[in-house]
Amino acid sequence: MISLPKAMPGESLFSRYIRHLKLTGLCKDQYCIKQFGRPRLSIHPFITAGVRHAASEDPDKETLIFNTQTLGGLFCFFMPNQTEVIKQALLATDTATAIRACRLVNYTIQSGSNAKYCPLCANEDAFNFGFSYWHLEHQIPGVNCCSKHGVQLIQSLLPERPHIDGDFLPPVKKLSATSHPDELMFARSTVNFLNDLQYKPEGYKQDELIIRLAKAGYIGSGGRVRRRELISDLMGLTKSFSQPSRPMLPKHSEDFGYIRSIMKNGNAQHPFKYLLLEYLLSTRANVSSGNYVSKADSPDKDHKQLTETCIQLLNQSYSLAEVSRLTGKSRTFLKMLAAKENIQLNLSPKKITKSLINKVIRIAWMGFHRNAIASTFQISNGSVEQIISSVNGLVEHRKKCRFESKRRRYRAEILRALSGYVYISPSKEQIKKAHYAAFHWLYRNDKTWLNNHLPKPQKPKQNPRVDWRRRDQELAVKVQAILLNTQEKLSLKQLDDLLGAHGWLTRKLDKLPTTSSMIESLQNTRSKIAK
Repeated sequence: MISLPKAMPGESLFSRYIRHLKLTGLCKDQYCIKQFGRPRLSIHPFITAGVRHAASEDPDKETLIFNTQTLGGLFCFFMPNQTEVIKQALLATDTATAIRACRLVNYTIQSGSNAKYCPLCANEDAFNFGFSYWHLEHQIPGVNCCSKHGVQLIQSLLPERPHIDGDFLPPVKKLSATSHPDELMFARSTVNFLNDLQYKPEGYKQDELIIRLAKAGYIGSGGRVRRRELISDLMGLTKSFSQPSRPMLPKHSEDFGYIRSIMKNGNAQHPFKYLLLEYLLSTRANVSSGNYVSKADSPDKDHKQLTETCIQLLNQSYSLAEVSRLTGKSRTFLKMLAAKENIQLNLSPKKITKSLINKVIRIAWMGFHRNAIASTFQISNGSVEQIISSVNGLVEHRKKCRFESKRRRYRAEILRALSGYVYISPSKEQIKKAHYAAFHWLYRNDKTWLNNHLPKPQKPKQNPRVDWRRRDQELAVKVQAILLNTQEKLSLKQLDDLLGAHGWLTRKLDKLPTTSSMIESLQNTRSKIAK
């Protein structure tokens, strides 16, 4: 049986298994049975099990292979509670236990199904050794840049289980793409941390992290972590990172759960989060006198201090984009600030000159509409608004002008309606319906003038529906006929029932004087005859 090939510089144990498989000429199942004693297993690209078998010839190499050819040491360092489980699983061939202990399934990244390589490293390896191989430092989750060449790592989908194949090695002559400098610096910091890891026998300590955060100014005098500033700086450092790292980055500026999960003692998170925080702390210590302006040093609460910083940078001829990137303020805010402070910006095009600005301001004081000003000088409405906003008191003056203009217009509209132009004698209700906007605006803003000019309220006119005089005459004839045709003395109720029970004689008799006098006369005459 051919022994496992010697490790190349920076080569992972996963890569050695692939080269070994190719040298033996066996199929994958036969190789797994010969090497690990069973055909069904998964060989992970960076949590690679079978360390003890790889170091069978020299047990002292177990630790060396564990630390330099797998990322088991990295996970053990940041997950001290799982150290023994991860180590024993990788020394044996229990990949499933190692993956669960490292909690890789809790993250949506696809690091477990991809292997990464640098195209330039692959070319160099092929030129120097005659073949390319998988580098361990390229497999660090979240790192997508080669720390040596500064190019983006390329991901290759792993073959089916057991994830090894004799031909699955990095291809050569692939095109490379340059990474962002921030991502390159993070990759170098991570690789340096990984190289120094074997000299750190103890695991990660949350207490030391608190002390380092306090020294960096992320913990206030009351002992509370300045989460908003910390998350803001983390997002500022990682905004140029490529997409594969995004699931392990803060989601937004108020993703305080991201900080809480890192700071909680005993709540082990993915090593990438700790590496990112370590990189931030080291960067903050190194750039205290450099070009980087941390938001923690200039919090949003102190708007005045941040404004002064913007003015200083603009006076030093920094570009708008650079000042915006350093301070987090928008280009519109910076343009307005430069106009207020009379700072000349080196912008293109240079249509809005100092002379043009003075003309715009002069016309704006007259109260002309911004559309008219923009049309006159052939500039945008936004430019006009920006110039107007840069002059103290001009906005308030234009608001007062607009108010007076509207009041004059609405007053004229109401007076024109009252003059009889539309109605001969308009009422208040007619004015309200016909001139709704003017009426209600003046009612809210000029109520006294409106009440003094509107018509006085008129008393309601009665509209009688019954001609009681005519009805009185008609009833008198009917009642007389009834009384002459009967010998009995009838009451008003009985007479009303004979007339149709309308209630005219019982309830409206005061409106029927002829009928009333005729009834009284006939009843009295009948009483005298009866005596």
